[in-house]
Amino acid sequence: MNDYFCVKTDKGAILSRITGTAQLKKRAPKKEDLAYAYNNAVMDCVREELDLFLKSYKLSLTEIMVEADHDCKELLRHVNIQQTKESHTHMVADAVAWANSRGNEPPGVKSRDATPYLYNKLRDRFGKRKRRARQRKL
Repeated sequence: MNDYFCVKTDKGAILSRITGTAQLKKRAPKKEDLAYAYNNAVMDCVREELDLFLKSYKLSLTEIMVEADHDCKELLRHVNIQQTKESHTHMVADAVAWANSRGNEPPGVKSRDATPYLYNKLRDRFGKRKRRARQRKL
């Protein structure tokens, strides 16, 4: 079974935009709070497909070991997924991600651009403006 799942997250760009917007409003979130919310949003976005994939192999998140690059290591710790050291699999994943970013991924790859979902989720939590109460004219 050749199942590959590639999720575009643009973590750096999203966190930068959210932080910049919040700073303009003088409400910059703590880094830890932003990272925690980001990791939750990523898992919310991929949980259903990930669970279906693991179910097809009769596995759960607690039974697998995953290779991760520097962007995902914090996410894996956040959801208690075991990590393994990098191998050739990591290089293949990098190649698939590179091809995905250019719209030319190999056959069998399920792609998702989670960027809008993640940005909106974090913006709703950290970046929305508070509505001002209208003043009545007397």
